[in-house]
Amino acid sequence: MSKTENSSTNGHTRVGYIAPYSMMKSVMSVTTKEGQARIDMPLEVFARIFELALRQTGFDEAGYLDRNPDVAKALSNGQIKSAISHFARNGYFENRPTTPPAVDTSWYLKEYPDVAKSIQQGKLKSANEHWGHNGFYEGRAPSSQLAQEVGGWRSLTSSPA
Repeated sequence: MSKTENSSTNGHTRVGYIAPYSMMKSVMSVTTKEGQARIDMPLEVFARIFELALRQTGFDEAGYLDRNPDVAKALSNGQIKSAISHFARNGYFENRPTTPPAVDTSWYLKEYPDVAKSIQQGKLKSANEHWGHNGFYEGRAPSSQLAQEVGGWRSLTSSPA
């Protein structure tokens, strides 16, 4: 295996390289405002870090291209280098859809009775429809398996569910 390839240790995939803080500190600053530490960095640095994180979560490039035909066209024309690069630098900030996780319908409808009521009233077709059009953007978990993770992001961003 070359030094640039990812390797696996105890079932966990390791990223081949992440720049050390000694390098990163020249392009970012850490400040404290109202008791909260803040990091300021160029978008390209953030995008690179975000791209590494996306690779670890199994970002579905083919699914992203299927859901975003303009991005697929830009990729085929050589205007962008990859789907994951586009998402990290543009698509995320444009709220572009990625491949959604599976919505556990029975759990979702029990957890969010307002959605169940809207389906009963014919305002929505399904839990999947709600999560894809609204629930994701409202910070609702699609399943019990992701509830803690979604809740953690909600608390970090102070976004009401």
